[in-house]
Amino acid sequence: MHHGIATFDLRRFSDTLRASAVPLQAIDFLGLGEESFTFLLLRVQTRWQVANIHVDQHFKEDSRYLNIKWEEDGKVGRRIFRLWPLHVLGGDYIEKAVPDDVCALQIVAPVGQLPPGRYRLEWTQYDPWDSGAVYLPPADGDNCLDIELGALSEMPQIYLGKRLLVTAVGLGKQKIEIGGNYWLKIDEFNPTFEGEPRFIGNIYSTGPDGVTRSMPYNPVSFYLVGCQMPFLVDKDGDGVTYCRRCRVLFWEDAHRECGDAVILPDTIFVEGGDGQ
Repeated sequence: MHHGIATFDLRRFSDTLRASAVPLQAIDFLGLGEESFTFLLLRVQTRWQVANIHVDQHFKEDSRYLNIKWEEDGKVGRRIFRLWPLHVLGGDYIEKAVPDDVCALQIVAPVGQLPPGRYRLEWTQYDPWDSGAVYLPPADGDNCLDIELGALSEMPQIYLGKRLLVTAVGLGKQKIEIGGNYWLKIDEFNPTFEGEPRFIGNIYSTGPDGVTRSMPYNPVSFYLVGCQMPFLVDKDGDGVTYCRRCRVLFWEDAHRECGDAVILPDTIFVEGGDGQ
């Protein structure tokens, strides 16, 4: 205390402030005497925070347009924005540098790169000392927001007439590559229930002789979520089965001699292509 003015050095509390999980710290003055009293001296922003995020999206000429605006508490330089697909296991993210003093971005990408589905927005800061791999942040991570992109009404325009190459099947966390011997032609958008993204199509196989043939299980039906299908059902309503030993997809009661090599996939992975 000097001439009625009290001073203290905030640097004494810097480690405590940084270690706290609370991004905005309040420092109060407590007066002790015959009557104690407390009042707020100041607030200290210890972490950069993104808030009040607004996303406007529309679909035009096979491209998706995203206009993203936000506000910030605190200020940092060399900001980075990432858009992570959550509906595609291991899917590529989109990354953009955020110009200084700007809190808005526009992203324009082909709908094949940004299909309808769930995504995670992430704001972070470029670290020149970090040369490691970039990983999907948790849902409750700093400066993250999960959103849905696209609408059911887009599905026919995006997918009808397209070919999908079946590249792998999944069981739990296991992904099994099956090569390029199977592909689907999407013929119809036909939801069984309201709001269901179900397609009808035909599956074809290419044999060792190089000849492509329609499979006897057609037509097949499936959901399409990005580059994955949670099921692939044949004309009789049976789900697809895969034999890891013989490397074939089938729907009938077969390959019993293969034992544990036969699995019921919970995911079918595909790659898109143009209609033929």
